[in-house]
Amino acid sequence: MAKNLESIDAKFSRQVQELLIGAHEGLNQRLAAMPAIPALGTDVPPVDRASQLQNIGERCRADLALFRDYLQKALDTNDRALADQLVAVARSNSVEGGPWSRNPEHDQLWGSAFGQGPAGLVAEAREHFLTPRGAAGAVNTTLTALQLQELSALATALNDPNALDHLPVLLGNRAYPWLQGVPDGVDPADVYGELVKLGSPPDDQPAELDREGTRLTSIDAEARAMRQYAGDVGSRGT
Repeated sequence: MAKNLESIDAKFSRQVQELLIGAHEGLNQRLAAMPAIPALGTDVPPVDRASQLQNIGERCRADLALFRDYLQKALDTNDRALADQLVAVARSNSVEGGPWSRNPEHDQLWGSAFGQGPAGLVAEAREHFLTPRGAAGAVNTTLTALQLQELSALATALNDPNALDHLPVLLGNRAYPWLQGVPDGVDPADVYGELVKLGSPPDDQPAELDREGTRLTSIDAEARAMRQYAGDVGSRGT
């Protein structure tokens, strides 16, 4: 009996390993098909426009009114490369002690520190250039990482000699939620929102006054870039 069980176990073990390998390959293929697009303000400028965009960035670095004009031009002409350069300038100028780190410049760029009033120029640009493909790439990167982790955990559970006793309990308690799919009664939009939240970089800076003592920095209520994760809803036509 033991010999027969060993042969059966070996047979199905190979099949399970093949399924796990296929799942890994499928996730890698999906990641390649929907890659993450660099966030606005972080991409490398096109080679043929690098000098032009650098000159524009330097001109705007000390002139918020000129910055606003160029950003409006980027939105009107759907020029992502120009917007990317301008957002990079806004980020560098808004760091602690930067020329635009204090109000009213800060709120004009990033919106109210408490989520009130206009969203800010940077948030408007990010929303405008957030295409469905860009949103899908960001979510897909997070989802793929979670599913790959759970596949490894599932493989470990299957290799447990007591898998027959433990695995049904793990599956019943949804120990692998990102592999098991959306549970009944849960809105997929909520799952999408959770993935967006998980994929957002954490704010690890302490809550404190800036060096000028005029505003709090890095607090939970501070929405510097209130972003809509709903494709192009509410943005200008592209």
